[in-house]
Amino acid sequence: MAFSSNNEVVASELNKIQEGTLPEVSLPGNGVSINDTAEALAMAYRNESKAEIRLFNRGGAVCHIVEDSFGTKMLAALEPQRACSEFEQVARLVKRKSVKGGSPEDYTVEPTVCASGTAKQILCSRKFLDSISKINLVTNVPVILRGKNNECRIINSYGEASGIFPTGAPVENVPLDEAIRLLNLVVADFHYQSEGDKSRALAALLTPALVAGGISNARAPMMLLEADKSQSGKGFFSKILGAIYNETPVTVAQRERGTGGLDENFDAAVCSGRQIIVLDNLRGKLNSPQIEAFLTSERHMARMPYSPQVEVEPGHYFIMATSNNFELTVDMANRACIIRIFKQSKNYRFQSFPEGNILDHIKANQPRYLGAVFVVIREWVRLGSRRMSHAAHDFRDWCKVLDWIVQNILHGAPLMEGHREVQMVTIHPEVNWLKGLCNTIRDLDELDNPMTALDLAERCELAEVELPGAQGASWQDLDKKGHSQVCSQIGRRLASLYKKLGDDREVCIGNFSVTRERRRITYASGKSENAMCYSFSIA
Repeated sequence: MAFSSNNEVVASELNKIQEGTLPEVSLPGNGVSINDTAEALAMAYRNESKAEIRLFNRGGAVCHIVEDSFGTKMLAALEPQRACSEFEQVARLVKRKSVKGGSPEDYTVEPTVCASGTAKQILCSRKFLDSISKINLVTNVPVILRGKNNECRIINSYGEASGIFPTGAPVENVPLDEAIRLLNLVVADFHYQSEGDKSRALAALLTPALVAGGISNARAPMMLLEADKSQSGKGFFSKILGAIYNETPVTVAQRERGTGGLDENFDAAVCSGRQIIVLDNLRGKLNSPQIEAFLTSERHMARMPYSPQVEVEPGHYFIMATSNNFELTVDMANRACIIRIFKQSKNYRFQSFPEGNILDHIKANQPRYLGAVFVVIREWVRLGSRRMSHAAHDFRDWCKVLDWIVQNILHGAPLMEGHREVQMVTIHPEVNWLKGLCNTIRDLDELDNPMTALDLAERCELAEVELPGAQGASWQDLDKKGHSQVCSQIGRRLASLYKKLGDDREVCIGNFSVTRERRRITYASGKSENAMCYSFSIA
């Protein structure tokens, strides 16, 4: 067989594809370069039907789509060992052998198996990467995009232009009034600390659809769900949101032991190509420059151990976090939208449906609930994609869009009502301490009772709230000098908070108000003095 030019090889492979047979691809060697093989294999992949596309270029790494145990599709880097057999699915691999005694242009071909080293060379070839289909995101639901004439269109299959691979059942088209009712039904069982928090919960339901296809052309902040107690429903909310989008959210947990820190686990979640990522049950201080950069950068370089680095487009992702008690850096607080919930009372009757609870109901009717989201977005586009004139959040474009939608279509409260104060609470650690003390005094039914620093120290001990200045010791273990030191530290901490957050007399923490004034106090010993007293009340 005589040696053919690369163009002739490509033409030959194309003919074989059109004839319905697997094209023959020669592996490198005996006049065949790595780029020749890479280009021929890439053509074989690109000539598959869109429903059968197997490999994608994701930010400079070759990826394929896999399914987890829940049937959720995600992206995974193609390892060279797997590529050896993967190439055989689209081509008949051969190698050239020189003809003994013949000229260099004479050769024969015989079937062969691709070695992992050769597969690695092909996967790294720019010819291969640039020729296969590009991908940004994998979803289990259709995605709504903005068309050429500013109309909305829904895609349910891979689109080369968008780089999105959507799947799942088509959405239902419901009337606007019904869509509004359904979305309010989703958030009805949660006890919000304010109407602004409820509006932010509604915004969270809409945001994944708005950013997946870039229809709002705005970056979304991290949605942070904060509860006053354990089992308040913050994890349940993330499951409900995931159910609307037919997703089991990728959970990223803080690890104090073992391999993998928060940043590494976050990168692994990003590499999966799944849209909804939840930082679950955060504790302490969230200080991650990597996640902060992800929320604002146009490109993010993510990497999993032993896998190639992947360049991703962060704007398509929806990041959520949950916590009972946490602290944020100033930069992270400016990148977060905080939703606060209380634990429902024991007597509260949750909604029930033929399928079970609200989560079961949404799972059974997922196309209808996602259809409600799409209807609201379509209505916003129909009305001219209007926005509020100002934004009380650093993610201004997102805030202006969602604030307009929530107030004018969903008839909710202003989106950022009280949010600046909530952000302040998350930045200062002493605020978290006072917040815990507020909850304790409320639970002890001691609101509106004036208390000295000594009284507050005893309440801290009862509720296992930090004792300032005790260095980890309990109140009972401290001597008289230790008690005096703790009381002094409580007074200083509160004085600092009044200076930062309030005026000389009152400071507001969430829905609590803490006022201070000097009073004449008589102790059990009979001693009397003027002391600073603090009164806690519901603002």
